Amino acid sequence: EALSRNLPLMNARERYQFLSDSWAMVEAGKKPIQSYLELTASYKNETDPTVVSLLIEQLHHLDRFVDNSTRDQYSAFVRDRLTKIQKNLGWDSKDKESDRTQILRSHVLSALGTIGQDKMIIEEARKRFQDYANDSGKLNPNLYDAIVSTVAYNGTARDYETLMQLWKSSQSAEAKVRNLLALAIFRNPSLQGRTLKLSITDEVKTQDAPHLVKNLLSSTAGRERGWQFVKKNWQAMEERFPVHLFPRVIKGTTSLVTEKDVDDLSAFLAKHPIRSGSRVAAKVIEQVRLNARVNERSSRELTGWLKSFSP
Repeated sequence: EALSRNLPLMNARERYQFLSDSWAMVEAGKKPIQSYLELTASYKNETDPTVVSLLIEQLHHLDRFVDNSTRDQYSAFVRDRLTKIQKNLGWDSKDKESDRTQILRSHVLSALGTIGQDKMIIEEARKRFQDYANDSGKLNPNLYDAIVSTVAYNGTARDYETLMQLWKSSQSAEAKVRNLLALAIFRNPSLQGRTLKLSITDEVKTQDAPHLVKNLLSSTAGRERGWQFVKKNWQAMEERFPVHLFPRVIKGTTSLVTEKDVDDLSAFLAKHPIRSGSRVAAKVIEQVRLNARVNERSSRELTGWLKSFSP
């Protein structure tokens, strides 16, 4: 790993490439997952928005392979990698800050409030969500995703009701869609059930519904329930959802990671071809097959490494 010692000498584009290649090598089976996990420690002080965004994307993807027995350790690992970056950014934007930095702040807070389970971030997000619920004009729009995704990910039935009300009472079309899609982030099984049922009612616009299902399906906590729902309600969705948006739903299954999922998905899509979406189906199956290979090869090592992880 002599290369990772040279990280401080690399420019942002090279650091990005190095991180990207490192995960690609794990996916290709050319590198043990441990080497990738250890490399991420070199990115704790990263300041470039594009590089940090890639790291966060990878951490969300990695979350799909984490065994439930090491969920807490994984959260500790995420906090270890992102806390310094978050401290530098703070919660509120500074003068003359670029848009990229504002978007980055939201990504970092969001990751820490969800997969990172950072108690202080969750608490602060709750406070700001309360303010938003009382007066929706009070929220910096750049922080919306961070605050709402954190609250929903850790949310109770009461939070769900609040978001339902916000969705129904939103004045702007953008706020309406955002509040609706936040319902897909809840991890509580019965709330997930409500969101899925809602997606095939007249309450939800048919152009928004496919995104709602896709978002729930693409989450680690919602993938199994989401996929069962899609199989059961396939015909209803195919009839309701716009033809060009229906393939979106299937894109959500890229969160699945086992061999069994690959077989199930392939068999189902062979029997139920997607109108205007055969290429989407093939790509999605390919991605799930890749996930299953990574899972097969690396899940034991990932679990072992997380069990002995200490920040």
